[in-house]
Amino acid sequence: MPLGKWGLREPESGQMVTEDITPEKAAHQFSEYEGELLRALLAGYGRKAYQVLEPRYPGFTEQVLALLLPPPVPRVTKPRPVGYDLGRMLQAYGARLVFEDGESPGMATARLGFADPAVPVAAPTDEELVLASVVLFAGQLDLTQWLTQVAACEPARELAQLFGALVRGELHESSWSGLIPRLLGSERSQRKLRARLAGQAWPLNLLLSLLGEAYAAPDRLTGLYEQMRSLHLLKATLDQLPPGAADPPAPRGAWLAAIMDGLDYLALQAETQGHPHASIRFAQESVVALQLLPILRDPGLAEAWLSRVEAQQYCYSWHSLSPSQPLEKNMVWGYVAYVCSVRLVAEAFSEAAGEWYLQGRVRNQLWSATWHALEGLRQGLRLCYALAQQHGLTSEEDQRSQGLLLKSLLDHYLQAQRKLVAMIDRNQQKDDLSLWAQTLLDAEPLPWERTQVGGDMQRAEAVRTELHKILLASGYGYNADVHKRLAELVASLTEEVVLSSRSKTGWQAYTPDYCMEEDQVFHDVLAELLWQEYVGRLRAQYADDGTPVIPPPAQELSATEERAYYAAYAQAHPKEFTPSGVLNLAPRLRSLAECRAEYEFLLDQPSLPTRTHTLQKLLQEPFTTHLVEREFAPSIDPPVGGYRLHWRYEFCHQYPDPLGSWGQQLGLLLSRVCLNEAWDTGFFFYDVDYNQYALGNVMVVRKQQGRWVLQRED
Repeated sequence: MPLGKWGLREPESGQMVTEDITPEKAAHQFSEYEGELLRALLAGYGRKAYQVLEPRYPGFTEQVLALLLPPPVPRVTKPRPVGYDLGRMLQAYGARLVFEDGESPGMATARLGFADPAVPVAAPTDEELVLASVVLFAGQLDLTQWLTQVAACEPARELAQLFGALVRGELHESSWSGLIPRLLGSERSQRKLRARLAGQAWPLNLLLSLLGEAYAAPDRLTGLYEQMRSLHLLKATLDQLPPGAADPPAPRGAWLAAIMDGLDYLALQAETQGHPHASIRFAQESVVALQLLPILRDPGLAEAWLSRVEAQQYCYSWHSLSPSQPLEKNMVWGYVAYVCSVRLVAEAFSEAAGEWYLQGRVRNQLWSATWHALEGLRQGLRLCYALAQQHGLTSEEDQRSQGLLLKSLLDHYLQAQRKLVAMIDRNQQKDDLSLWAQTLLDAEPLPWERTQVGGDMQRAEAVRTELHKILLASGYGYNADVHKRLAELVASLTEEVVLSSRSKTGWQAYTPDYCMEEDQVFHDVLAELLWQEYVGRLRAQYADDGTPVIPPPAQELSATEERAYYAAYAQAHPKEFTPSGVLNLAPRLRSLAECRAEYEFLLDQPSLPTRTHTLQKLLQEPFTTHLVEREFAPSIDPPVGGYRLHWRYEFCHQYPDPLGSWGQQLGLLLSRVCLNEAWDTGFFFYDVDYNQYALGNVMVVRKQQGRWVLQRED
């Protein structure tokens, strides 16, 4: 069975025969398993069954688990229950979701249609009614028409009267000021309406203030929609709430659950009416709303929220988009935007789960949610490639759109891979490699590039590098070179993990020996690196009359001789030229892949051919994507020359201690060191922070007579 692949087979008759899906038959599938492996399989089975089967066959999953596990049956993740019915709210006021054909084929515009106003048979509560309005605002639907309809249906209701006042523009600021507006009473009506909004029960008046902000000016609502600012304004409103408890949910959690439920309802309505483009948009807005939820203190609750996102996906036809079917560009691009949003949510929650895991609160780091997000991104890569194959994307606009989206997708994909590596690393730190992680890693160490994760990361990095060059050279685009690279990556996503050859090279970056060698690199070269940076600054100093502060050498010198000349001059004039008194060193080494993405332009410089050649060779090493961020705490502090070392660093920040150090501090942020297989050559990135600005650079190092030195280019 493929890892993590689930679906619900539909019988031709449309009717499921009860005997074909009995709990006993389902339980029999697991009869050959026992112990920890059985519990691990059932955790995944139960999680997915609650998403896929339970909505159609209530109670089925619990019966299967009860047959296989002794009581008490362990808790299995269930999707967060749906608690808000937007459909009932719309029906109460004669509203429904309808679509108008757009300019592009299949790109219909969603709007609300209304029946004649009538008093609701069962009027919703004020909170339900305001939440319905906020959902429509978040979904960028006809808020003005909705508020007008509610005001017409219940003219005697105070909340409906407030809605009507907002629509009439009674909050609009006057475009002119002075005595006349005051005499006409425009300011008085504004103050009165604001007071009525603020006077509603707390905290519902916060949501009313959100609606009021949308009607603060005549074109304010239109502008918010055009700028896609609805959820930004919602976040600013929710941030005014106190934290509160997580279970039962505080207003923020309860409201976000309702907003997500409402947007999911709209996505499902669009799906059933045959408008998948709109369905994807509403579904993505629901996921973005989840990003506004603070990290929950209960890991089980976090899993339930993420499981709701997965369960909802199974309701949509676009969830099963396939490269083998005819594809439409806006559909594929919408899907890619959706899976990127899912990745952001999964990362935020899995980061918290990693902390819970290290604290011993949980054994599960939300592997399922992380893998679900990663699989969505992988499918996005396949679809982008298939789209280009089917349509060619010959227009400049389409090439630009595909290029931009592909770059974003690759960024998300590589970041998701790095988080997966960090999760595996946490398992290995505690010698607690999960069964799920073991399916990715062979029992014997493999070269990193031959594991599924490492190989995919390496190939994705190659595609992004190729695309990055095109972006710099000729603007955003998608050409044959990128398409070829993408083809190689997509082909690899369906291949089995290569198991034929084994080597310790790719795994040495996990070992204490590798970390000790990294520490030794910085112990040997840090003082020289700082002195080199200092000399570089000396060369750049000029007096007021434009002459160099240090006289330039009388004759042409090599790079080594020139550096020695300036160093000797500074040492001969200690009062005029002294290094900064304080070095603030970051206590963490940055991920090499992250630095490489940030400073790609430093890796290929024609003016430094020797260094560039060395870097290009080192970039082929399997360590380049394997060196994730780690603590930097060597057993012996590295020498730093004339600086006083402090293990602290904040971007563009100086510390008031030691006394008199202001204006004399330097910050340094280092990356992991990529070593070759022989461990005699390597490179690392570093940021030198001068408090008002920071400069990035890359340095090649070589081992000579047992000591690491900086490579000089003469």
